[in-house]
Amino acid sequence: MRRPAKQRSAARRSFAAGFRNAHPLVLVAAAGLLVLFLLGVQSFVTSGAYTRAISEDELLRRSSDDWGRVSWQVGHLKQSPPRLPAVYLLGGSTTRELITSDAALAAAIRQATGIQVYVNDLASMNQSFGQSLAIAANLPPRDAVLIIGVNQARFTASPGDNEDQIVGRPLLLQSADLRTYVADAYGRYKYAFTILPGIMSYIVSWAHEGADELRAGHIPTHVFDTHRYSLRTQLPLKRKELLVQKWLRTRAPKFTKHYDYNAAMLEELVRVAKRRGFTVVLLDLPLNETVIGDRFKDVVDRYRALCLRLAAQYGVISMDPLPRARLTNGDFQDLTHLVEPGRVKFEHALAAELAGVLTAGIGATTP
Repeated sequence: MRRPAKQRSAARRSFAAGFRNAHPLVLVAAAGLLVLFLLGVQSFVTSGAYTRAISEDELLRRSSDDWGRVSWQVGHLKQSPPRLPAVYLLGGSTTRELITSDAALAAAIRQATGIQVYVNDLASMNQSFGQSLAIAANLPPRDAVLIIGVNQARFTASPGDNEDQIVGRPLLLQSADLRTYVADAYGRYKYAFTILPGIMSYIVSWAHEGADELRAGHIPTHVFDTHRYSLRTQLPLKRKELLVQKWLRTRAPKFTKHYDYNAAMLEELVRVAKRRGFTVVLLDLPLNETVIGDRFKDVVDRYRALCLRLAAQYGVISMDPLPRARLTNGDFQDLTHLVEPGRVKFEHALAAELAGVLTAGIGATTP
């Protein structure tokens, strides 16, 4: 029997009053429900389960959102590990531009070795070693080669650039290994057990950048564009020369300032990756030596010596495909990023260098 209008109105007022009730038990219950909800959101993201409900195209804030792309790809791999032996690449934009495509490198490896592999270039703009560590801590390690790109730019990242990843910025990934290392080594983030700040930041930025599409009533979708550079955007020789001078003036001091911190973070990344069972490769990334000459010699010698030490100490592989690639100035957008012809050269040189690793069997530790 339908209640009279006055009774229905009174019931609504009583229900609404419950939300305004300041009784401690009500507030505690509300807080508990909120905590459970937020923990559920975090678990939905950190487990990678969200990749079953949200496509990569829907997650991206723009076609160049390589942080979103890497986040989605790693979450998807947690849910659906590859069935083939895997080759993962970690690094910044130089590594992102290193190969023509995942499929092209896989084809070059198959041509060089006869082995069919799954390749995923998980590089992203300005990726710090801390971010690389978080990726390595989340990838499925079974039958997998983890290639860590190394060049001078990666040692200019500040501690903040590395440690923001502990709270989920910029990648939607959680790593207890990264948090524990920073807490033990530097006394920071001892109680940072959540990446909700990063998740909330990503949601806000996604909504902001897709506001027009959202107002139009449909979900923003973007197909990821791997390469930012091509022969059409290639810088002239004079501009490249100016970049050398600019790097020595503005970036070299940051390299010196942050080198020890980043060297220690790279070593921790190697330890974590080895412990998890990856075959680890430290990859010497391309430099436009035609333009640079020996002006970066001090910094290059420093990080190359570090890679050789880590290779000897931890039984990982230090790899330099550059002599085999025979790159020229015309293969570079600038000083480090490859364009079309350079990518083809480098991916074939890299495939040839990886042949020994793959034919020896993933998991081998002898450099």
